[in-house]
Amino acid sequence: MKFRHLTTALLAGVALLAACDSIAERDRLIEVPSVSVTRSVLVEEFSGQYCTNCPYGAAQLHQLQQQYGADTVVVVTIHCGVDEGFGADPAEDDEDFKSLVTGMGEERYKQVGSPSQPSLLVDRRGGVVIRDDVGSKPENASSKWLTAILDAFKLPPVLRLGATATCQPADSTITVDVLALTEADANARLSVWVTEDHITAFQKFSDHYDFAYEHNNILRASATPLDGDAVTFRGHKTARFAYRIPVDSRWNVANLSIVAFVTDNSGVCQTVRVPVKVRR
Repeated sequence: MKFRHLTTALLAGVALLAACDSIAERDRLIEVPSVSVTRSVLVEEFSGQYCTNCPYGAAQLHQLQQQYGADTVVVVTIHCGVDEGFGADPAEDDEDFKSLVTGMGEERYKQVGSPSQPSLLVDRRGGVVIRDDVGSKPENASSKWLTAILDAFKLPPVLRLGATATCQPADSTITVDVLALTEADANARLSVWVTEDHITAFQKFSDHYDFAYEHNNILRASATPLDGDAVTFRGHKTARFAYRIPVDSRWNVANLSIVAFVTDNSGVCQTVRVPVKVRR
């Protein structure tokens, strides 16, 4: 069952942050239209450390996050494609070549058809979009990527979604609370993912390896199955969902975020991204 559109009064029922950052005109790499944003957009970016064109795609998405806010253009970078030669095999990890591939990432990649990289899926609508200016500099915008994201902004919000995430270092656990409010009764699916920023790991370029490359928005784990948990919403009643996620010793807790999103048969209905707050 699809969600019905929310009324203005209901939209005011849950307080959420959806700040849209702006950058000076002279500092822009690409011309990005000014749009009215009433919802966040989930961007699943399929990438790999052996994908020489992927850094250009990452640069373009970073610019869009600067323009609209990282909590509005919510990027989850899924490292994958070991068999296709894009992703680094975790089985071959050593001191220099540390893989960012996860089993979940590989499963998701195969689920969408193992496309060429870099590629992305916006709000799980319209299919995977492969970057159409592969090998170019970030200022030569991929019109297909930009169009897909701007089109997603135009969709009306159909629920309000909020979340908090805290970590207790003593027990190495992240506690996540997700709140959702809808106008009508509905059945949907809820996904809760862990991402990490500022990871220093190798990245291959066409003519060299960069061993100090900074990777951001990296999918680390999930508290839910790949297709999310089945959830039921009751109209005009706030639904709460709680999760506890063990912290992997390889993660830097200070750089972790939680990305939660709700899907129905049409795609992603709403997404929220919140940093993990460390309790001392």
